[in-house]
Amino acid sequence: MWLRRVTVAGSLRARVAPRVFTAALSTSHCVAQVLATPPTSSERRELDREQQIPYPQAALEADLKVARHLLRDKFGIDSISPAQDTLLRRLLAGEDVLLQMVPNNIRSAFQLIPGLVQGGLTILIVTSSLVATNLANSWRNMGIRAAQLDLKTYQSLQSMEGEDILQCNELDVLLLNATYSCPKIIRLLSNPRPRVAVLAIDEADRASKLSYSHGRFFAEWLDLRKVLKPRSFVCATFSRRAEIIDDIQRIFKLPASSRIAIRRTLRSNLAINVITLQRNHDKFATLLDLLEKHPGPTVIVTATIANTKVITAKLRGHGFDAKAVAFDKNTPRRELIDPELFNASSPILCVDKANAKHIYQPNIRHVIWHCLAASPLQFHNVNDIAGRDGATSRCTVLLSEQEIFNGYGVNVAITASLQHMRRFIANIYHGREEFKAGHTFLVEISRLRLLSDLTKDEFLATMDFLRDEKVLHVQRSWQTWIALASRLEPDYMEEGSHPAEFDILNAVEETTGSRLNERSSPFEAQIDAFIASGLLRTVVASTQKSDNRVFYVIRPEKDANVSPSDIESLAKKCTAMLRSRGDERVAARRQYINLFTTKRCFLASLAQAVDFDMPPGWKYCGRCLFCVTHKPAVISPLSQIEKPVDMKRLDAVIRAVPAKYANDPRFLTRVALGVLSTRVLAFELDQNHRIFGSMRRNRFEDVLQAFAKRVGIPKSQWHEC
Repeated sequence: MWLRRVTVAGSLRARVAPRVFTAALSTSHCVAQVLATPPTSSERRELDREQQIPYPQAALEADLKVARHLLRDKFGIDSISPAQDTLLRRLLAGEDVLLQMVPNNIRSAFQLIPGLVQGGLTILIVTSSLVATNLANSWRNMGIRAAQLDLKTYQSLQSMEGEDILQCNELDVLLLNATYSCPKIIRLLSNPRPRVAVLAIDEADRASKLSYSHGRFFAEWLDLRKVLKPRSFVCATFSRRAEIIDDIQRIFKLPASSRIAIRRTLRSNLAINVITLQRNHDKFATLLDLLEKHPGPTVIVTATIANTKVITAKLRGHGFDAKAVAFDKNTPRRELIDPELFNASSPILCVDKANAKHIYQPNIRHVIWHCLAASPLQFHNVNDIAGRDGATSRCTVLLSEQEIFNGYGVNVAITASLQHMRRFIANIYHGREEFKAGHTFLVEISRLRLLSDLTKDEFLATMDFLRDEKVLHVQRSWQTWIALASRLEPDYMEEGSHPAEFDILNAVEETTGSRLNERSSPFEAQIDAFIASGLLRTVVASTQKSDNRVFYVIRPEKDANVSPSDIESLAKKCTAMLRSRGDERVAARRQYINLFTTKRCFLASLAQAVDFDMPPGWKYCGRCLFCVTHKPAVISPLSQIEKPVDMKRLDAVIRAVPAKYANDPRFLTRVALGVLSTRVLAFELDQNHRIFGSMRRNRFEDVLQAFAKRVGIPKSQWHEC
């Protein structure tokens, strides 16, 4: 006699038709009842596994055929990737899996679960109640018998005796929230015997936190594997850090062969449209036109919650069924995500950009970005809303000229295919004379995981496309370009091949004396006069061969008889000349000459060079070379710069870089000798050369420490900002 304890949800009774279940297990009436039933197919397979009987190949192929039929004919999933096919085979064969997923793509990671609905119960444990609710609602809309069991149900199980009965074998998917009470809930289910149990850790930092701070949490799950006895156990994580993945594999005792990585799939059906508006154009009128031309479930992303409420009120005044979704800190978010928000009347949801990522609906058709505010547009957040299930077909971004210029450009991540990115840039740039006058758009490629789905040919084509667009400038971080170096051919970074997009200024580039004597501008003539008077000497800061310009850093000789008034007069003249050279191209590209933008800081640099104290309360701009290094604006004497580069010393520097970043020494050499932004770090490699480096919001100083330690440079000889 087989004994089973069954947990039930109270909003629907046993009168619910088989294969249809639309209520969540979060109601107040639950009961457990012991029933006598014959063993199911999943139980027989479990017995075979306990007796070490392998799953027959013929049965595996039959189950695989049924699963593919369900995915294709019933749930509309036409094709799956090779990694997804491998995962499906292993789940059907009853193997354990360590699944690596891509963030913000939960639906793609779990879209195979509907193909397992006829093989027995699947238990999915996630670390977010909101994700569990969204998945349960979405799958129920597809006709899958899915239910969510949460803390509220657990409390009902402990305190009440219900009247309604729902057997576990009437469910296809049971979703649980991975809290400390979740193990107790599963024990109350009393041996549900699922075919597949999935523990999904949906954040990389959450994985690290659970691994090291909550050891008891994992200990309970290890014990629950023995209680559940699933045919297949899947531990899914979004983390891409090797130490976290190794830790999870060690804790759950998963073999190395169990790893499967499901990468992001490029969504070819998402049309990205950018509408640029004139200064006096009414953005709300354009929004109304879009809603009339493209009816259907729509999400409008605004700048703030206040803007959300204002736009919602205006839309209602024009007859639209609009609703403001405000995530108040005192309101549970799971109550704000109503599965009936998108009903037959096709309402419109308005949400602020900070909380847009919490919107998770299966049938969104149109996402409209109504905000840019004063910061660059975080365009990759569109993927948080529109890129989860592939249903969204249109994304529109409304940009006004004032917002574009206030935001210093548009910050775009590669979230769609190369063709979509080209269309996005073309919509902004082509035909706009005001953008051809030197305005720079920033194309951000800083999130490495977004580039993981680009092939090498696509990546090279992207770089070529960005180079051809003369108004474009690629903003990049140190780690990004080092990591991308391994994807390039060795000759791709040859000198002068792609000067526009890399924009690297070499501190010790080969420069001949004849090149320095080719001076024709008033600025260079005045510098010659200063040098001839013995008051100054000039040194090469960097060269940029693409436009035949040479930049200089100047300082007075220490032994010159210079008074404070001479320094101030000199600073005024030099500042005026430097500003006269600061044309739009130089200012937009933030090249080396743009480091000296204020008279006061330039004066301070000159004064320190001749050992003059600055008056108390002196304020600095915080942006120039003197401010970030606290050293006089001196690179090296010209005679020493003309010496050849010490490649042996540079090779030692390169060897200090981790092996996975050292695939292209020539690229690393160029980066190590380049100034990449106004936040400059510097130390002298030897008496002939000074290495410059920079990074935005990263720890480049750690790299410098590694360089100095490996090469044997005393710490007193290098300086960090």
